[in-house]
Amino acid sequence: MRNNIGRIVAGSLIAGFLTAVLLVAIPFAGATENVISGAVLVAFGLGWALLATLSTVWTDQPQRWAAVPAGVFLVVGLTLIAWSGSVKVVALAWIWPPGLLARVAWMALRARQQLRSRSRAWLLYPVFGILACAALGATYENAQELSDRAKYPMPGRLVDIGGRRLHLNCVGSGSPTVVLLPGLPSTLIPKFRNDPSFG
Repeated sequence: MRNNIGRIVAGSLIAGFLTAVLLVAIPFAGATENVISGAVLVAFGLGWALLATLSTVWTDQPQRWAAVPAGVFLVVGLTLIAWSGSVKVVALAWIWPPGLLARVAWMALRARQQLRSRSRAWLLYPVFGILACAALGATYENAQELSDRAKYPMPGRLVDIGGRRLHLNCVGSGSPTVVLLPGLPSTLIPKFRNDPSFG
């Protein structure tokens, strides 16, 4: 059992992936984007924790460095699940990609130093590559979204309606007043149509 580091690496990564699928498919099905992302990160954190624990207990190549990504993924994942504010999530979207890139470089260095197995090249390096691509892709997406918002500003203005902001684009004059509510269920439209306050 002391030489089964490859199986432990593979089993830990597979366990993290399957846990992510189960969390997204069952308890967090239909949740918001930040909750689903948090659930996936928690599952990946558990996978890294398994690698750190099992490699220390059952092999002569303890991969204690895996405890660091395990802790980071668990903390960030639970934070995303607990955070519901959109402003906080947007701010976090700019923070995590460079942090993940730095973490991937550190993990690759540690694995190179401490893991003497073909599983490093066949399993860990591809995972590190996927994580790095995710971080670079998120950075590109954030930059493009910022550029698009500058090029195509949203018409109208945001109106405070008691702690929340509603986008309002009011054009034209005269009567009758026509209110367009995109995304509103059609069953609620007659209620607004018969309301005298809407003209």
